[in-house]
Amino acid sequence: SAMSAVHGMLSERSWSPVELSALLERLQPAEFGERIRMTGPDIEVSAAQATPLAMVFQEMFANAMEHGSLGSGVGWLQIQWDIGEASTGQVIVIDWRETGGPPPNANAVAGAGTLLIRGLIEGEMRGEITLHHAPDGVSHRIRIPSKVTPHGGGVWFIWWRALSCRCPGFGEAAL
Repeated sequence: SAMSAVHGMLSERSWSPVELSALLERLQPAEFGERIRMTGPDIEVSAAQATPLAMVFQEMFANAMEHGSLGSGVGWLQIQWDIGEASTGQVIVIDWRETGGPPPNANAVAGAGTLLIRGLIEGEMRGEITLHHAPDGVSHRIRIPSKVTPHGGGVWFIWWRALSCRCPGFGEAAL
């Protein structure tokens, strides 16, 4: 699982920052390695960033295998990252591009996975995500502060909130 993979990495490094490329390599599905291209400079992410990023990447890899380019047998996934600038300072910019897979379903409704991704990026990490579904494939852009302290509540609150919004009756007593 993404959680055990990232916690194993962090534990090996005494909870010090990890390379973004190493995190992605640990999470990528091994059977698709030759169809996944990853490029970018050496960028470290903090322990506070690594766990939510791992959950986001795990969900995005799962979507690529189930609905996108990796599920088609011939598609490709390109992941690129770099440092960019924002009004608040430096940001890590991650571009996720799938090609050669089936066209995305234009009528699909955002599910719990999309809510989780948005909650982690926008809430937990105080970043931005743009999800673009075009006929020739998906392209997503993630922008997160290069240094971040997690938002109060943590990933479990965001997951609970995503489920409670998606499933009537779930968690209503706690609201």
